[in-house]
Amino acid sequence: MPWDILTLETPEENFSRLVEIQGSNDGKEWQRHLQSEFYRFRTSKYDVEKKTFQLPEARHRYVKVIVYNYDDPPLRLERIEVEGVEKELVFQAVPGRALRLYYGNLQAVPPRYDAGKIKNYLSLKDIPAATLRGETPNPEFNPERLRGPWTETHPFLYWGMLILLVLSLGAYILMLLSKTRTDG
Repeated sequence: MPWDILTLETPEENFSRLVEIQGSNDGKEWQRHLQSEFYRFRTSKYDVEKKTFQLPEARHRYVKVIVYNYDDPPLRLERIEVEGVEKELVFQAVPGRALRLYYGNLQAVPPRYDAGKIKNYLSLKDIPAATLRGETPNPEFNPERLRGPWTETHPFLYWGMLILLVLSLGAYILMLLSKTRTDG
């Protein structure tokens, strides 16, 4: 189940802690999703709190929340709530025509269709639902093409050019200095 919102509940007041949110599918290797401040201040001047965290969508079976208490007493967490936003794919189907859904390219530009504008005016309950068949890899997808430009994947070129430019500029300045000494 995809999730992208996590809420922490505690009875504590007047605290601020660093929290780290991690996810894992096997319970052994963890991936950090977010580090943020978790706080609640209820004083005569302020009544503020941050207990809900929005993070990029994750698809992990296990969630780990690490609260860094440092030298303060540990916070008592009463509840951790994990939420995901249900997504719907609305499209105009053509009878007898097979469609394909490609996904997973994080660098792809989102498409812009008319259906995105009229979706709010439709009753989604009245639209027939489609089912997806098995997932198969796209043979035309090449992750090597998604890599950045050659100059970004080979940073030595940038540094080499920068060093060459600095040396050339230094040699030019030395040449000008020696010329002004002989002219003066």
